[in-house]
Amino acid sequence: FRVIALNTKVCNTQNWYLFSQYKDPSNHLDWLERQFTQMEKNNEKAFIIGHVIPGTSGCSNEWSVRYRALMERYQHLIITHLFGHEHVEDYTVISDTTNSTSIGSIHIPGGLNTNGDKNPAFRVYEVDYETRYPVKAHKFYLNLTAANQGQPEFKYAYEYSEEYNMRDLSPTSYKKLSE
Repeated sequence: FRVIALNTKVCNTQNWYLFSQYKDPSNHLDWLERQFTQMEKNNEKAFIIGHVIPGTSGCSNEWSVRYRALMERYQHLIITHLFGHEHVEDYTVISDTTNSTSIGSIHIPGGLNTNGDKNPAFRVYEVDYETRYPVKAHKFYLNLTAANQGQPEFKYAYEYSEEYNMRDLSPTSYKKLSE
C-alpha cells in the first residue's frame, strides 16, 4: 500500500514557468508512471494526494489529459484521490475516455483557511482495513464567529455518505450523485 503525493504545482495554470514546459515539467508524470509500473508488479494499491485538481481550469489541459490517461490505464491500482485547492467541499468523478464508466473519484474536503467567508473545515476518513477503500468521511468545521469571541472549537458537521444519501464512497456512488 502506498500514498503517492503529487506536486501538482507542475500543472498549476498560475505557475508562469509552465508556459515554457507544457507537457510534463520535471518529468513528474513519467515518475508517476514508473511508480504505477512497479506497483503493478508488486500487486500494490495507492491513495493519490495532491493540491491542484487535474481536469479543472486550475491545472493545465496537457498535464490533465496525460494524468487522466494514466488514471484509466492504472485504475485497478488507485484506491482514491484526495485533492484540495478549491477551498470548498466538492468531488470530481473520473470517467473513462468514453464517459460511460466511472473509474475513479477525487475527494475535495474544503480548506482550513477561510478564503473569504468560509468556515475552516476538514474531513476524517474511515477506511476498510481489508480493502483500504474509504467507507466514511466525517466533516468537522470551525465556526469563525465563535472563534473570534474566544471560543475556538472544531465541531462535527456530518458524515458525507449519509448527508448525500450515498451507498458508499465508491466512484460508482459519486457518479450516481452527479446525475
